[in-house]
This record gives sequence, structure tokens and C-alpha cells, in this order.
Amino acid sequence: RGRAGECRAPRLVAAWILAVALTLTAVAFIVVERFGYDSHAYWAAWQGPMFGPRPGEPDAYLYSPAFAHALWVPAQLPWPAFAALFAIGLLACLVWLLRPLERRWWLPLGIIGLNEVAAGNVYLVLAVVAVLGFRHPAVWAFPALTKITPCVGPLWFLARREWRALAISVGATV
Repeated sequence: RGRAGECRAPRLVAAWILAVALTLTAVAFIVVERFGYDSHAYWAAWQGPMFGPRPGEPDAYLYSPAFAHALWVPAQLPWPAFAALFAIGLLACLVWLLRPLERRWWLPLGIIGLNEVAAGNVYLVLAVVAVLGFRHPAVWAFPALTKITPCVGPLWFLARREWRALAISVGATV
């Protein structure tokens, strides 16, 4: 029971049910596609024409060239090494995001996050940016150079008339 007498068990049970469902989804995804489906596109951007495959095709690179340039050094590694390095980075993001929670939430929510690690997408990095971005506005440059939609975070600075934070965010992106 929580402080106000509420029962936390249903939320924890729901988290475990979601963890099991997403684990099955991740396993199916890896069998049908491959581990690191999205991160393979980041790696493959330097193995041939960057914008060769069309959207919806395997290895379609849908990001800015700036993001590809940020990954140029690790993209020189063989695919298995790149995949492992990228997955370790995503796992580090997941662990960092879970750290403030009570320990009983770490395992089910960590399992839920493994789905993102299996895909190799940048969503866990974007979550870290969302947490850090309000204290360190320059980190909003990352979403601006990858997926444009999450870049709306700095609009918060505009709405609150936090001009310095907005200028740092925009300046770092430029």
C-alpha cells in the first residue's frame, strides 16, 4: 500500500503483464526482422548510398546526414560490433532512466525497455534528452539532428519565455 492507502500491486502486475507481452513481441521481431533493425540502418548508411533504400524498405536511413556523421567512427566497425556497442549504449540509457525508481520496478520496466534495445532505435536516447534537456538545453540538439518531432521540447522554453535556455538549445543545434 502507498502512503495514501492506495494499492500499488495492480500497477506492478500491469507492468509485468506488459513486460511479458513486449518480450514476446521483441522475440518475434528479432525472428522476423533481425536484432538491431533500426541500428542496422544507421550502420548501413556508411556501407553504401546513405539514402539508397526508400522509406519502408530495410535499411532505409530516415535521419539527417549530421546524425550519420556522428556515427561515422563506430560505423567503421563490423556490423556485429556496431550492434553490440549501440545496444550497450541503449542499455546504459535504460539503466540510467530506471535508476530513480523503486527497485521493484526495475525488472518489469527494464524488460519493457529491452524491446527498444532489440530494435536499436534512438527512443531511449530521446528519453534521456527529455530528462536532461530542461537543465541542459544544449542536449536538445540531438533530437533536432535525428527525429525532428521530438525537437518540440525547446518550445517549452519559448512558452515559458526562458530565452537563455531557448538560445542555448537553438545555438547548440545550429
